[in-house]
Amino acid sequence: MQARNGHLGAGAGEDELPLEDLLARSQTLPLSPPISAPAGLPFDQLAPRVFERLVAEVVWRVDGMNNVRIYGRSGQDQGGLDIVGRRGTSLHVYQVRRVRELTPGALRKAVEDFAVPKPSRRSRGEESHRRFDADRFVLATARVADDTAVEDELVDLQRRYADDLEIDLYDRGQLSRMLRERGSLVRGIFGPDWARAFCGHEAPSAPTTPDGRALLNDPVDVFGLGDLCASAENLDATDPASAAEGFADLARRLEEMQFPSGGRQWRARQRDAYHSAGDIDRAFATTMQLLLDQYDDGEDLHSEASQATVLAEVLGRPATEAAEVATAIADWAERGYDLGRVTQALEVLVAADDPLAGRLVVTVAEQVVVDEYPPGAASALSALASRLVGRLGENLRVRLECCIADLAVSAGDDPAEAFAGLTRRALGGYCTRPLAALILRRSGRALAFAGRRSEAVEAYRRAVLDAAESDHGGDARDALRAISYLSDIGSRDEPLRSARSIPTLTRLGSEFQIVAGGLGAARHAAAAVLVVLVTVAFMGLSIAATRMLFTPSLPTPSPAAVPQPAAATAPGPRPGPASAAMPAQVGRGEPSAWMVAPVVAGVVALLVLGVHPPDALAALLERGVALLGGGV
Repeated sequence: MQARNGHLGAGAGEDELPLEDLLARSQTLPLSPPISAPAGLPFDQLAPRVFERLVAEVVWRVDGMNNVRIYGRSGQDQGGLDIVGRRGTSLHVYQVRRVRELTPGALRKAVEDFAVPKPSRRSRGEESHRRFDADRFVLATARVADDTAVEDELVDLQRRYADDLEIDLYDRGQLSRMLRERGSLVRGIFGPDWARAFCGHEAPSAPTTPDGRALLNDPVDVFGLGDLCASAENLDATDPASAAEGFADLARRLEEMQFPSGGRQWRARQRDAYHSAGDIDRAFATTMQLLLDQYDDGEDLHSEASQATVLAEVLGRPATEAAEVATAIADWAERGYDLGRVTQALEVLVAADDPLAGRLVVTVAEQVVVDEYPPGAASALSALASRLVGRLGENLRVRLECCIADLAVSAGDDPAEAFAGLTRRALGGYCTRPLAALILRRSGRALAFAGRRSEAVEAYRRAVLDAAESDHGGDARDALRAISYLSDIGSRDEPLRSARSIPTLTRLGSEFQIVAGGLGAARHAAAAVLVVLVTVAFMGLSIAATRMLFTPSLPTPSPAAVPQPAAATAPGPRPGPASAAMPAQVGRGEPSAWMVAPVVAGVVALLVLGVHPPDALAALLERGVALLGGGV
């Protein structure tokens, strides 16, 4: 990191310390147990090296500094560290000092040592420069500034350097306030008891895997839901309204047991029962719920969209607008949006305060962000989203706010500014960890598309921590993939290896993945050629095998046995001297060289792709497959 005045790096006797080494430090001596509702954290009980780690965590994960570099003489009584980071174009220096007591004199000395450095012996008679040309200086200490004289001194120093340097103090009180909402960070340094007492934070439970027996058998029987199922089905013919409630209970229990697809099966039965009972409103609401759940899981939506259209014709407005939007969502991948018409339909739903409006607006907005409409094309949708966002629950609100920020970026706003408010909430712990990871990933995506790779990587790195700490392995995996794509070629392998270590990454290989991976790297000529070979091979093999297996083999008739065809029905050449001279044709269903060629081509291409691929090509293909799996 180059300071603006050209002076950077460590002073005499100082070293640059890797951030990773600092963050790996842990407390070895036990801390005193927390009292009930403690006012602050026991920073003074931390080992000096662990307190330095804590400040570095705050700099990177709470203040959101990028390109963090660390200089100093770690572990000395009065020395401490300089932690240097950037936010945009501004440079921030955090000095960690371990002082016995925080007095006005100690505060003034720390600030003046940085702001007004004394000339060294070598530079006598020369102008003395600050080690870093910083915009902001922060003194971090484990002591508490409980003396009004210290506060007065801080105000005086801030006034004195107002035109030159912003000055802050992170004492025990300020650090405690900053960490009150960061339970996972507190747990990692102070332990689970302090995280629970100070933050009300409980460690996430282990990930839930569906019961193995239920995966192999009917989960209704495995979980003892057979009586409930039988009761609902018996009522279906005579009392469909009661049957619908039984199917709803069955679906809810299966969803709680981590079987959402089984739950949706019974949601569909619930919808049908409502329909039979004449409760079209509930049938329509259940259909739309099914459709949006299937959208979140990446499933086909056309069946539910058709059902919604049929039911909406009975209900009229605003159900017809909701069904129209649902159909547009289902068709989006193939047809895109008539954005003006869809936005008008959403306006009707929002004006009617329809309970479906929030999820439908979020879904359309997310798809519009993916489509990357020209600047201003989605301005009406963005304005509608801004009016709606305050009415939504936290999950939908954050998703919609991310879309609003993305649409602002597409209209020309700076990505860091567009996501600034969201990022502050994510870093400050003012939303759940999964949502913080979402915000940071979306911010990283916007920065990456703007060409700001280093800032994007920092955002994705923070997203990995938040996603992993909240047991959202898929999100952590996707963030690691993004880091790999944004990294230089020599440093791409490590994040991909980490991504592969996440259990949710497991998947089966197939010819589709091979072709998909090649298409993801189609700009590479060799990959494109191999993709074509694989595609042709599988198509040819499929056609050849179909002909051989499903068409009876017939003997080739001799020319004498061929009857004279009628003019109206004869598609081929008429028999005669010319046709008699032609070689015998291979009969339908008989093997031929054309059946062998695709197999040989496919085997060769697959050997190159799957067994002994060149290193560069393997990386390209792996990256392509990962892209189709959800990376940037």
